[in-house]
Amino acid sequence: GTNFILTPHLKEMSRLAGKTTDEIKNDMPYYATAQAECNIVLKDARTVVGEGRNIPDGKIYINTSGNNALATDVLSGIIAGIAAQDIKMKPALAAAFGVYVHGLTAEKYTETKSRYSMTASDIIDMLQDVMPR
Repeated sequence: GTNFILTPHLKEMSRLAGKTTDEIKNDMPYYATAQAECNIVLKDARTVVGEGRNIPDGKIYINTSGNNALATDVLSGIIAGIAAQDIKMKPALAAAFGVYVHGLTAEKYTETKSRYSMTASDIIDMLQDVMPR
């Protein structure tokens, strides 16, 4: 269980947890950590990454990068790519880094273009501009 990463948005998590989206939104760190034995990327305007309830010394990461240009989702692929690069990296850290980089693509994109025009291909194209070399 500890190597799995789930990436629900609030409505999906409300279905998984049997709670309303407002309940989830009001305590995202709890729902990102206490609901599963795996790592959770709980997606919203501020995404919360949590290590599951059975992970010793579990951490919570709160991402502040990004904007509403990220309605197109390629986040799971970015996280998988980062996790595959370093198999020793904890899955939650790979997820937190992936969420951050994903957000940076939107910030970089909207420096010169409208946030309403960003596509999945644009996110992928922007990765080379925001990933550390």
